[in-house]
Amino acid sequence: MLKIINNFLRKKYWIYLFPVLMDFSVAFLLLLVSVKAVQMGTAPFKLGILGSVWGVSYFVSNLLLSRFAHKRTANLFMVLGCLSFIVIAPGFIFLHSLAALFILAFLIGPATAFFFIGFQLFMGEGANLSVLKSTAFYTLSWSAGIAFGSLISGTLAGFPPAISILPVVVSSLLIIAGLRFIGKFSAQQREGVKKENRHDFSGLDKTVSPGTEKAYLLLGWVGIVTVSIISVGIRFLMPKLIIDFFGLSPAVAGTLLFLSFVIQAVFGFALMKFPGWRYNFKAHSRLELLALAGVFISLAISGLAGVIILTVVVGIYSGHAFYNGVFYSLCQHRKRGRNVSVNESLVGISGILGPLILGAALQAGISYFFLVPVLLIAATYFIQAFLVRSVTSPSVFSS
Repeated sequence: MLKIINNFLRKKYWIYLFPVLMDFSVAFLLLLVSVKAVQMGTAPFKLGILGSVWGVSYFVSNLLLSRFAHKRTANLFMVLGCLSFIVIAPGFIFLHSLAALFILAFLIGPATAFFFIGFQLFMGEGANLSVLKSTAFYTLSWSAGIAFGSLISGTLAGFPPAISILPVVVSSLLIIAGLRFIGKFSAQQREGVKKENRHDFSGLDKTVSPGTEKAYLLLGWVGIVTVSIISVGIRFLMPKLIIDFFGLSPAVAGTLLFLSFVIQAVFGFALMKFPGWRYNFKAHSRLELLALAGVFISLAISGLAGVIILTVVVGIYSGHAFYNGVFYSLCQHRKRGRNVSVNESLVGISGILGPLILGAALQAGISYFFLVPVLLIAATYFIQAFLVRSVTSPSVFSS
């Protein structure tokens, strides 16, 4: 048993437990914010604005805090993020107005940024895995965190606030305890780590031309924008859809979000087993068309069955898109720092737009809510096809 634990620590798979726990807290509190707003009778578009408040604060906090972050403060940033969540969570006990929910949503943004800026620096010392594996494990970890955070938050939403917030406090304390334990272990392993490469780029296709590599990088970014708009929008509007439009409980909303993000986690993780898909646009286009067919069916049905189909399709599509977005960014290892920053910026901007777009759509009518993913995925298919087919035209990708 001790040998298994030592091997687990030495290979540093433990790194991916931290985003699981933190995204659990983020998803938990954001769904709780949304459920409380729905219970107050908040209109869909105003609910979308509430979701965008978190997106704005997270985006701006990333821009500001990244200027003060470096390796020596990585642990401090993560601890500050955890402590912030421990302080914010009790707000649900004492604050009971819509204005208070806007304040809580705003505060969750910088708390999230503190942790993940620190984590990205911390992960820089991380597991010596291939890009295929590290991307798969990262997609699995944060997606699983959101999945279980949504499930438990929806289940506990009807409990007294003092009880419902306990999982957030516990997860933050576990991260702090884990960082302390890992700090002691890492000190013993430091000499070995210095001799290892930070990232393993073996297994990458060396025959891919720079033009093709850049085209697929842009393809990945387009996919990230699309799925972020859809998935973040659905996260904030699902409670409204389930509670007010279908008359069901918050637990059902949490369960459907859990289903979507678990599928995203599993599918994104499984993609490391299909390296042939990396620079094969036929594989991309077929999945795009299947996703388009799936969301079109959900539009045609539009009822609760349509919501279930939408959550499953979005889960598969998001797992594929998020995995590719990170993978193509890391493949350009000389520019991976810049590429990852672009990834975060795109997720942040999309996190602002997603709730607004889907909130306005749901305000107009449930059929419009289902129509948005159809239009976005269709547009994404044509844009990505253009990018890949334009590889032979140097002017399109000239620096």
